[in-house]
Amino acid sequence: MHRLGLLVVTIKIASLRVATTSTTDDFSLAGNPLCPCLNLTGSLRNRSITPPGTSPEMSEGYGFGCGYHDNSTAAPFRECASSSPPDWCVGAWCYVDREHCTLLHRQGGVRVGLDYSYATCGFLDTFHERNTATALQGTTLKITQMMNGYGWMGSYCTEQTRCSGPINDIFDAVAKDTGAAIDVTWTFVGRNITEYPNAYPLEVMAEFRRRMPSSTSIFHPCVIATGMGYVDACIGAFYLSYERFHTANFVKLWNDPTYLITTYDNKKVSRWEQMVVAFKPFKPGTWAVLGGLVV
Repeated sequence: MHRLGLLVVTIKIASLRVATTSTTDDFSLAGNPLCPCLNLTGSLRNRSITPPGTSPEMSEGYGFGCGYHDNSTAAPFRECASSSPPDWCVGAWCYVDREHCTLLHRQGGVRVGLDYSYATCGFLDTFHERNTATALQGTTLKITQMMNGYGWMGSYCTEQTRCSGPINDIFDAVAKDTGAAIDVTWTFVGRNITEYPNAYPLEVMAEFRRRMPSSTSIFHPCVIATGMGYVDACIGAFYLSYERFHTANFVKLWNDPTYLITTYDNKKVSRWEQMVVAFKPFKPGTWAVLGGLVV
């Protein structure tokens, strides 16, 4: 069994990318037949809103038919008019009918009730990350820390303080880019949950007792708290069991192998013993039968 450096999370972290422009249009205006684009009609034309961060100068045909709808000064998102727009601004996409689309599609926010798809136009959906970052703005990320995170693998901790190190730098970067705040709800130094009677709400501990009535582990309650949404992330080195895997989402940060150590007989071995050691797994009779089958 391997012990994994895991970040137990219930949130998706947006990443930063540099925008690139496409020089060829390798897509059909109607999209892929597996997920055809919607046509502009009177009823669809009126499904529009102006969410925060958008521009009111949206064209009437915005989103209908595969196209670079956000690579324009008339695009509803102001960041697309900047000198360094994100890459989703120069990606092609269209609105689709969710009932007739088998490719990746997601619910949009500019035209109410319509789903969009980059896949049908031959692009990856990086706009979804923008929505994730927007959702984190002004929020507070609740983090629980385990002291067994190992400094050289990601965290340096002292009791009831904010840990430091590469793993924590990830959260600092997310907070900086999205405007979210970091709240360290608890830092566990020991390994016995009875030492921390007030670490988790009663609901979390009740579920922990139902699942593991005789356990005193500090690790499993953290997984349960994350899976239930009482904390957003739990940092530590975890054994990834079947039950934990199905309780919360895990992000693997490192793999710490476990070694089996046995006794070693330091007696002098003859050359003959060295030659026959490879044949020790089977008795001579078994080797004879195998040899006969081969011959």
